[in-house]
Amino acid sequence: MSLKNNILDNLNEEQLKAVTHTQGAVLVLAGAGSGKTRVLTRRIAYILQEGLARANQILAITFTNKAAAQIKERVYELCDEDFKGYFPWLGTMHSCCLKMLRQYPEEAGFRSNFLIYDTDDKKSVIKNCMKQLNISDKAFTPGYIASQISRAKDDLMGYTEYAASNANDFQKKAVARIYELYQVKMKEYNAMDFDDIIFNTYFLLKNNRHVLEYFQNIFKYILIDEFQDTNIAQYRIFAMLSMKYKNLFVVGDDDQSIYSFRGANIKNILNFEKDFPDSAVIKLETNYRSCENILKAANFVIRNNVARKNKTLKTNKPEGSRINLYKAYNELNEAIYVASEIKKLINQGYSYKDFAVLYRTNAQSRVFERVFRERDLNYRIFGGLSFFSRQEVKDVLAYMRVVFSTDDDASLFRIINQPKRGIGDTTIKKIQAIASYESCSSYEVIRNSDKYDQLSSSCTKLKAFSDIIEKLKEYDMPGRLEELYDNILKLTGIDEYYILEDANLGKERVENIKELKSAIVTMNQAQEEDYGELLSLAAFLENVTLATDADKEEASDDYISIMTLHSAKGLEFKVVFLVGMEEGLFPSFMSMSESFEGLEEERRLCYVGITRAMDILYCVYAEERTKFGKTQPCDQSRFLKEIPRELIDAGKKAYKGSEQSGFSFERMFSQDKPLFVTKGGKPVDIPGLKVSSEAPMKKEEYNIGDRVMHKKYGEGYIKDLYDDNGMDIVEVNFDMAGVKRLVMEFAKLQKVK
Repeated sequence: MSLKNNILDNLNEEQLKAVTHTQGAVLVLAGAGSGKTRVLTRRIAYILQEGLARANQILAITFTNKAAAQIKERVYELCDEDFKGYFPWLGTMHSCCLKMLRQYPEEAGFRSNFLIYDTDDKKSVIKNCMKQLNISDKAFTPGYIASQISRAKDDLMGYTEYAASNANDFQKKAVARIYELYQVKMKEYNAMDFDDIIFNTYFLLKNNRHVLEYFQNIFKYILIDEFQDTNIAQYRIFAMLSMKYKNLFVVGDDDQSIYSFRGANIKNILNFEKDFPDSAVIKLETNYRSCENILKAANFVIRNNVARKNKTLKTNKPEGSRINLYKAYNELNEAIYVASEIKKLINQGYSYKDFAVLYRTNAQSRVFERVFRERDLNYRIFGGLSFFSRQEVKDVLAYMRVVFSTDDDASLFRIINQPKRGIGDTTIKKIQAIASYESCSSYEVIRNSDKYDQLSSSCTKLKAFSDIIEKLKEYDMPGRLEELYDNILKLTGIDEYYILEDANLGKERVENIKELKSAIVTMNQAQEEDYGELLSLAAFLENVTLATDADKEEASDDYISIMTLHSAKGLEFKVVFLVGMEEGLFPSFMSMSESFEGLEEERRLCYVGITRAMDILYCVYAEERTKFGKTQPCDQSRFLKEIPRELIDAGKKAYKGSEQSGFSFERMFSQDKPLFVTKGGKPVDIPGLKVSSEAPMKKEEYNIGDRVMHKKYGEGYIKDLYDDNGMDIVEVNFDMAGVKRLVMEFAKLQKVK
């Protein structure tokens, strides 16, 4: 076998050791940007070149199909021959384990044509088990049961072990019963779920010596990528398979272990030397990605963790600029600042694809989407849908749309059984048939369901649903949108439903639902301060529709990447903005309330974020932030305080401007007009920009019948003047826009002589 080039060229001393140390167990601690993929591919090619093993005797595990394809492609480039098809054991953990199960299905307890069930299939089986056991899905949702079973399998716990370890927990004892029946049914169906692929492979090897010896003889070399992300079951499989030749090569970075919520166990990498006492440990500490100041900041942050292997990143790249620290007034100022800096750097020669905005939670994307769209910045959201396109947000918006128009059948049937009300597809089909026959809306049929014999069995449930909608209609008037939102949650319990359905995902969904109120509050405030107009449901829904439509853009490789820190792992960008760097947000309140393990994982997440940056790093935090509809003061993240002051350019902050009024929602998002945000209900300038100095109108200066001019609606006459709960209201009949109710203090009407 010949290779195109000398595969040992262009390797530093540590990389060379990792590639050529081919006997025994090896732990490679690969710091961020240190070239671990280069080491993996060169090691495989070197093993082939030296004749130490054939391609089909190498087990190489990655955690994504994309990574596996990339490694194969690079190995092919190094070799003269076409090796496609010669690497049957280079792939993801699940794909390789599935091949083992396919070879020995009977030993694993299944027939050769066993099926793999997806998440929906899994939940369907769980529902059937719960019905058979007379366990209500109100107390234990299928999603919760599914997550508990997954965690048990990650830890190699069958239902017997799970029951024993939770003998004093009433709830989990019930889960154990469902788990037991679930496994029985899966055997009956000749099916495995995604977790079973790993779980069953472990027991296949453990309980069948001839199978274990067969694969031990095959795999002369085992290479594991992203070792810090492995769980207990995966680690045990690697350990068993490597017992004969003992050539287990693992690459990972304990400082980038950020997936404990998926079952990853950092102890696998921390305890590797104890489990393999003769193992060699090689540290890849030369970073080829980031400038020196960025790496110094990352090193200073991560060294505060206790549970880690000691290593320090270094680089031959220039020192670079200091870390840009910006203190924003609120999340809106934060987004505007980021947009302004991006525009400035683009004018200096950077491209959209050079930028990434990284945040802790998906809910933070909303303001950035709005600002970037209005500033004509090309962006793409990763690691989640556009905010207003997320299922949970669309569910709440669907209630609003039905309140606005009961003729909206698409929204109506989206929510009629969300949360679950026992209104199934059969009933929906009957409703649609009656509506078609009667030539009326589906909602009319629902509301009058007691008149139709076909709906007698569902009448009570349908009436209860229509009663909710009728109650919500009472809040369909300008200025009461927040009340409408609050009552949707109160009357439907949709937030509680998501938590019960899936304890892990449900928390994020509820955060997004609550963040929707922040959107309402922000938009309502802007509408009042800009035009003195109370926000209506129609106006809000129109804005939301435009927001979702704006996401439907043509595919382009040149866009700003907006994503969570978890989604950014493995990526790199010339310019990175770490936003929302505040206590309680990053690190999260939950991690701060847990033992030190939770806080240390948050710090590792910060380390990952910092080391995504190649040239320039911005760290942004807000003085106050609207969370779940309430504006709250914020403190700077402790992670920022762990970066030495000499590495930070702290001259960037929002300055308080004059006491002028005139906050403009349109100007706030315009490229050509002044931009500013509110602080304590007053406008605040961004340095170098000017705002309007119009004075507020006074009630005594105007009379019914006066002709007035409004900057948005044009001319009209005052129809009425009155007090509404301490707020002076003026009703104006505009010539072109019709009657509008405006808040006197902000309306800025001018008399027309």
